[in-house]
Amino acid sequence: MRRKLKILVVDDSALYRKAIKKILQEDPNIQVVGTAADGAKAITFIKCAQELPDLVTLDLEMPGMNGIDTLKAIKELSKTNGTNIGVLMVSSRTRHGAETTIEALEAGAFDFVLKPSGGDNQEQSMAMLRTSLMVKVRYYDIVTHHSAGRHKKLVVPKPAEPPVPAKALKEAVRGIVIGVSTGGPQCLSQFLPSLCEAVSLPILIVQHMPPMFTETLAKSLNVKCSHEVREAAEGDVVAPNKVFIAPGGRHMIVKKNGGGPVLIGLNDQAAENGCKPSADVLFRSAAEVFNGSVVSIILTGMGSDGSGTMGLLKNAGAHVIAQDEATSVVWGMPKSAVSTGFVDEILPLMEIPAAVKREIDKRNVQWN
Repeated sequence: MRRKLKILVVDDSALYRKAIKKILQEDPNIQVVGTAADGAKAITFIKCAQELPDLVTLDLEMPGMNGIDTLKAIKELSKTNGTNIGVLMVSSRTRHGAETTIEALEAGAFDFVLKPSGGDNQEQSMAMLRTSLMVKVRYYDIVTHHSAGRHKKLVVPKPAEPPVPAKALKEAVRGIVIGVSTGGPQCLSQFLPSLCEAVSLPILIVQHMPPMFTETLAKSLNVKCSHEVREAAEGDVVAPNKVFIAPGGRHMIVKKNGGGPVLIGLNDQAAENGCKPSADVLFRSAAEVFNGSVVSIILTGMGSDGSGTMGLLKNAGAHVIAQDEATSVVWGMPKSAVSTGFVDEILPLMEIPAAVKREIDKRNVQWN
């Protein structure tokens, strides 16, 4: 018989405690083991529980012991008990909410869902919360091996293009393009500073996040990295020692400027792979504009974004790296990329910067 996923709901709002509990209880494979109105009560519950929760849905903004402090205490308890209690943050759509959410994700929260804003239609708001909450919870259930379905392979798409030989003569690398989703902020906070130290080339990143959150992520990473990290804007010049993060809700591409420098372009075209921004959109433009002279990296994340352009990148001459399963929070996007047969290297997260530098040095790169 399948083991139920045990969840503790923590929120200082009685309305949201009730709403989240009700949504979760609609799934017969989930057991809500308790609720708590603040962080201190949540920690007491966990310490006294006969059977620990697998996952905690945690409000970020609570009086007394706030969400960040509670998250850190849960992580410490997990370490002490030799367990792995996951945390799914419940965030508000405010600038402060974005800042604290990024801090929580960098501190090890699995992911986050957004509370509806006050002006939203209540029925639509609850429907949106239900959809986003259950997607994240069910995926957590799969990737952390709590369900009976954990032994089933994730479904991955067939290659978008037929296998084609890569160019025999590879040009010098002119840029680095990265696709990342679930687990991204923590991954990037560890990995990006090392990559910036290793290379001077421009770095373009698609991180699946809503508007406002990508700007906050860029500001947080800018403090940690030797390169300038910023949320991309239309017309930004793609230059060395610069890192551009695609803004939430918009696609980012690179485009030619006649005989001038390569520029950033933003557009509002339809989502791809359910994502906006989409890594495939960026990768497609990079294969064309840079003539494939890029290193493409697929990091942790759910879904298959980025894998649709693997063949195109390889045929153009790109070098493709995927993060390995052991160091990924979710081995969805990397696994999907690997399944195409176009990935050159599958590496632990912190070995990727050195691999990128090796590829650049091998091609004797010079910025043009």
